[in-house]
Amino acid sequence: MKKFVGTALMFAMAMSLVAGCVRVENPAETETSETVAAEVKMGLKDNFYYYVNGDELKSEDVIYGQAYAQGSFDQELINDRIKGIMDEVLKGDGYVKGSEEDLVKTAYNYYVGYDFENSGVPDDIEAIIDEIRGAESMEELMKADAKMCTDLGMESVLTFEVRTDMRDSTRNSILFDQFEDMMGADFKELVWDYGSLSSVRDQAEDISEVFFEKEDAEKIGLDTAYLVYDMFLNTDQEICNCAVPLEYIVYFDEAEMRENFPGFDVIGYLSSIGYDKAHLDKFMVLDEGQFRFLGQVLTDERLSEIKIFELYRLIEKYRVFIAPSYEQFQGQISYKDLDTQAKDIIINSMTDIVDPLYVDNYYDEETDEYIRAMCDDIKEGYRGLISNADWLTKETRDNLLIKLDKIVYVTGMDLKRCDPDEYKNICGNNWYEMYRNYLVKKNAETVGKLKEKPDNTVPGMPMAAVNACYDPNKNNITINTAILNAPFLDLNADYYTNLGGIGMVIAHEMGHAFDSNCIKFDYNGIYDPSWISEKDVAALEERNQKAISYFEDNFTVFEVYHVNGEKTLGENYADLGGMECIVSLAKTKEDREKLFTNYAVIWSIKKTSDSLWDQLETDEHSPEILRTNSILSTIDEFYETYDIQEGDGMYIAPEDRISRWH
Repeated sequence: MKKFVGTALMFAMAMSLVAGCVRVENPAETETSETVAAEVKMGLKDNFYYYVNGDELKSEDVIYGQAYAQGSFDQELINDRIKGIMDEVLKGDGYVKGSEEDLVKTAYNYYVGYDFENSGVPDDIEAIIDEIRGAESMEELMKADAKMCTDLGMESVLTFEVRTDMRDSTRNSILFDQFEDMMGADFKELVWDYGSLSSVRDQAEDISEVFFEKEDAEKIGLDTAYLVYDMFLNTDQEICNCAVPLEYIVYFDEAEMRENFPGFDVIGYLSSIGYDKAHLDKFMVLDEGQFRFLGQVLTDERLSEIKIFELYRLIEKYRVFIAPSYEQFQGQISYKDLDTQAKDIIINSMTDIVDPLYVDNYYDEETDEYIRAMCDDIKEGYRGLISNADWLTKETRDNLLIKLDKIVYVTGMDLKRCDPDEYKNICGNNWYEMYRNYLVKKNAETVGKLKEKPDNTVPGMPMAAVNACYDPNKNNITINTAILNAPFLDLNADYYTNLGGIGMVIAHEMGHAFDSNCIKFDYNGIYDPSWISEKDVAALEERNQKAISYFEDNFTVFEVYHVNGEKTLGENYADLGGMECIVSLAKTKEDREKLFTNYAVIWSIKKTSDSLWDQLETDEHSPEILRTNSILSTIDEFYETYDIQEGDGMYIAPEDRISRWH
């Protein structure tokens, strides 16, 4: 039975938009609400997600201009809490120089006291602009780019990061990421619409008129738009749309790097930023075709366009300091409500300063003990599932169990405070100097990581983000402090309610270790698909294909659109494996009811139709209603708990159900 998500919610939500599960039509031109009500059953057995969340969703309103109403993943709540912490910090005094409290208070006072309108462009930015303008070769321009990194804390034009080496989890290496956009032109959107190239042309013309000869602006604008278009044409869209594009990564050695960039000394460039030459022996490249094209672009023949691109990047990073001096760039900034702006900029750009303050206020040893104990329970649940997965060979099961045992939990207790001695000198004399110095310090820390060994106890994302993650290279799960709120976690609630909330989040992230993508990493965090035997790879692939068909064939959105079963497979498997794990820990009907109910609650969210379409097109996660109903519809314990029978909306025939482990 195909699940028509759109129709199932239309009557109950009137014309609201709920998790993409509502057709947006004029009732007067189609069916009336009463007609739909007569045709659609909304009980527990037909649409569990809506049965649990319907009343809450009815009361939510999507604010005009926003994509969704805040659901359980309420980042606004966290940001409001951080602002409250900042208010308390601002009242205090006598902080240790360089401590988080001192930095927050100094940054806030500097920001609200900075005269953006009349301070002019800072001298060091002017100097970089002059170097970019005066560069007569790509070699000279890349020297200016290196200064943008070292003196202004900007990212390299080459777009790379330092991360754990895919083939050697004991060292870090440079990974050259894929350009997914350029000058505001999103490469995913360019597949369907070239409209953003007009914006690129216009911005390039503005930059050219300000910093170069006006009579050349039109040509440079057009040439820059063509540069962006050429980069798009040389981009592998499969990588753009791949959730975990690990299989695409290739390696370059030093000689290959030099050959790829004939327009400048790339190793010398990286060394001038601060990277140790001894560690510039091998490099990871995500999109080889695009990377090779980048090497062709960064030559003297495209010097004019790259100058424009560099100036664009500089303006975007330091717009508030540059725009007031140039009429062409002023339309995109505002200096109203300095209090809000100051707090927002500190929250968004100085994450590692506010993160420890949030953890100190909202995380404690009692919570940490509870979370780690639940992690242990979930690990034992997976142990039982893997041990009994007799469709896999014993060798593979034993290896997966070793990987399971090696999974590390990272929580707020692992977050380290800033060393005041390292930060006490970044404040400078005003907001610009502090902002620049902070960025420069963070860039220097990134440079230093290349010489360091990976640390699997370091949080994989900011603790103040409502999220969690799994890192296959480090084989660790990060459980952020910000997600430890109701409905995910309530220490006053019973264990099984929390198991359906934060327990499912933990089981999902732990399940990524064994999903269709990350299972290719061995228990040492090395990407090596051959560590699974050919026989087991064949068995896993057979299950993959059935799972892809399950999600694509049994569920639709708006009665028309299907999820991309292949793109969402990794996340769907993490959901499915996670649910099978936590259900194995719930032994009674009452326990399972609490678990299933809260699982539906954590995915409660109301979205606009446009937001849902974007999700279906670009996101590796299935829409929230499907993450609930499609997973529960294939769990035998769900059928037993609620006596689901053929003819019910949640029913899937036994032969069409899927499992990750059984």
